Amino acid sequence: SLPLMSVTMSSLIPFKRKKNVGNERFYEKIRVGYSFDGVNTLTTKVDSTFPSRSTLDKFEMGFKHSLPVSASFKFLKYFTFNPFANFYDRWFLDKFVKEWDDSMTVKSGKIVPKGGVRTDTIPGFYNVWDYSLGASVSTNIYGMFTFKTKIFKAIRHKIVPSVSYTFKPDFGQEGYGYWGKYQADKTGTEVPYNYYSGNPYDVVPNGKQSSIGFSVSNSLEMKVRDRRDTVTNTRKISLIDNLKADISYNMAADSLNWSLLNISGNTNVFKRVGVQYSATFDPYMLGQDPKSKQLVRINKFYNQSGRYLRITDSKWTVSTSLTLGPLKKEQETKEKTSKLPFYSSFKSPWNASLSYSISMPRKYFYNELNLIDSVSSTISQTLGLNASVTITKNWSMRVSTCWDFEAQKISAAELSFYRDLHCWDMSFDWI
Repeated sequence: SLPLMSVTMSSLIPFKRKKNVGNERFYEKIRVGYSFDGVNTLTTKVDSTFPSRSTLDKFEMGFKHSLPVSASFKFLKYFTFNPFANFYDRWFLDKFVKEWDDSMTVKSGKIVPKGGVRTDTIPGFYNVWDYSLGASVSTNIYGMFTFKTKIFKAIRHKIVPSVSYTFKPDFGQEGYGYWGKYQADKTGTEVPYNYYSGNPYDVVPNGKQSSIGFSVSNSLEMKVRDRRDTVTNTRKISLIDNLKADISYNMAADSLNWSLLNISGNTNVFKRVGVQYSATFDPYMLGQDPKSKQLVRINKFYNQSGRYLRITDSKWTVSTSLTLGPLKKEQETKEKTSKLPFYSSFKSPWNASLSYSISMPRKYFYNELNLIDSVSSTISQTLGLNASVTITKNWSMRVSTCWDFEAQKISAAELSFYRDLHCWDMSFDWI
């Protein structure tokens, strides 16, 4: 990838008055953000033909603009209303058109009868945009249970339920020019496809979206005795940082209206060990597709042995880190933010950290009777090293690498240089 560009603007409040007189107006709560990304990537095999002209022509270039608009309003004292609008604009230099060609001879181990799908690349400038609108309503619910012991004082449970609505038009319609159909075989089977799916960045999905989303977040804290605290004689311990479940219902879909149920959670043990968990459940059964003979979701709810959700995957991750370097004072707040992935604050002359992570994903497979047929389990272990050195007042360098125990090799290595330009940040990354 060369080059990679990223420009991010902090959220602005464009209608905020310079002098606050009276109550805050509703339009003063509107926030507008902006980000721009550019990428030029090439996926190829490095050999003697690598620096050729034909190889350089395979670079995939794209640009993406993101413009989120949001606001937050309190109503009925305990509820928060958050309307939002997201606009995305992509610039591509290639368009891919697929057609059935009777003159083609396809080879897949043996010569088959003539005929195949031909993909033509049409260079040019293509502007692909989409948008979504929506709003959400949320509130906070607190529960407290007190103890009469000397060590344990209380447990507080915080619940954040949220209901949201999202609308996105069907960008697969012919008028937008993003989607088309091509003949996939000699029988005339037509398959929909996106003209820009070979470019960087995500493609505009087809199908209308009119979804209602439901989510619940939980956190659990305990207050215990702390003799070192001379003011309150107590301290808080986080038992569960976050435990969240979310699902949505698409009213515009003609079938399979419910989405997958996602459950995720994370917590920290002894302030050193991080534990993350995620799982995905499907409310629908699997059935065999008559054409592909593959198992696909069908519009029939799952009900097996009293269970109404079918687990599809789960993952446990345990990680810890050790930081070395001069002791840092509390960071001074600065009205400057950056979304650079390796932003450096230039606060410490040197810093190094070791991190260890173990991941245990599980993938579930179901047979034609919707019964669990087999489970594949793999354990991934990585040891990461990050080190940074402040060269001058405005220049900093960082080195990061990661050892994969499963593959027995270095999975990633990166050298980065940073320059603080006061209102801007410049970085150069070598991966």
